[in-house]
Amino acid sequence: PLHRLCEPPLEAWGVVTHLLSVLNSDAWREAQQTLQPEIVAFSLRIAQSRRFHEGYRALRDRGGLGTARQRIADAAIRAAEQAGVALEGAARDRFNAIQRELAETGTAFGNAVLDAIKAYSLWIRDPAGAEGLPRPVRALAAAAARDAGETAASADEGPWRITLDAAVAAPFLMHVRDRGRRETLCRAMATKAAAAPHDNTARVERILELRREQASLLGHPHFAALSLASKMAGTLAAVDALTGQLAAAARDAAARETAEVLAFAQ
Repeated sequence: PLHRLCEPPLEAWGVVTHLLSVLNSDAWREAQQTLQPEIVAFSLRIAQSRRFHEGYRALRDRGGLGTARQRIADAAIRAAEQAGVALEGAARDRFNAIQRELAETGTAFGNAVLDAIKAYSLWIRDPAGAEGLPRPVRALAAAAARDAGETAASADEGPWRITLDAAVAAPFLMHVRDRGRRETLCRAMATKAAAAPHDNTARVERILELRREQASLLGHPHFAALSLASKMAGTLAAVDALTGQLAAAARDAAARETAEVLAFAQ
């Protein structure tokens, strides 16, 4: 019954967020920003319901559940605890305010990334600069150039407008022979939304601050502990240990491959 109750609004919200990602526009952003506070409030109301929490605990403590149902009950109890079901008064109010701000900041972060992708262009006007680029990608880059006002742009003659869209950027980095232009695009991809006017630096710092406070309200020393509480690793020490094992196992092979790549680059 609880799943059936939550399904309609959350499924509809999933459609909104999907369309925002694939058809991002001012209208979809406005719709998302209008509805998001209500969705966050609804989700918190369900997650912080003590009646539901107590019901799951009673089912768990009664015993007799099969393995799958036991895991479902345990996950529901843990999710409620991580959503602040045990918080009271000012602590609960602050936790809920953090959740709302995290949702808003996360959306603003994503929009800034999309805006940075749309704003970037690497123009190639000499055929040598596009050497190695497959013709279908040249056609996409020429179409992007026409969209930007170069009405005579063609796949064979250019000019070509290289964007940060994966359909163009990925094959450009794989196939174009001009190393300098590959480096330019690679750096642009790595630093997108890291400078004005789409700088996400302050948003990243704010998200980290809010996550630290969120974890503290729930009794965790840091956000990593909160995140890992519902994951297989369980603790930060376990993550570090596994990372160390992987590094030790991969180091020799990585050194050999690095040497091969450097030799090839010469």
